[in-house]
Amino acid sequence: MYGNRNFLPFFLTGSLAHFGSGVEHYGEWNMYSVVDGQGVYITRNLDYEGHFSLTDNIAFDNGINGVVVHKTTHENVQVTVKGNIVFDNGKTRTTEESRQTAGGLTINSGDYTSTQLLVDN
Repeated sequence: MYGNRNFLPFFLTGSLAHFGSGVEHYGEWNMYSVVDGQGVYITRNLDYEGHFSLTDNIAFDNGINGVVVHKTTHENVQVTVKGNIVFDNGKTRTTEESRQTAGGLTINSGDYTSTQLLVDN
């Protein structure tokens, strides 16, 4: 996965536009900045029970992160992130967008009952 980057602000007319973004005006008509552009991205699988495997991907030159597991938190889900090569991400400007200053591999998912395994990335 390479070169995934938004060049226009995200806009969506519906309740999912604001689902956990934490960014003011995210998805609204007056959204003024670009905040997206991930490579391999698993998200919003709150009710999924089973196994996700992100294995042997190469992710570079993406807007935010190369590999992301986000909001995948069911107690019966297991996520394996293994053997991925992730470099030179975080291309979306961070000065206006209030995003992290570096991109790479991000796991902001799970709790004490779910299982995430990160190996050899």
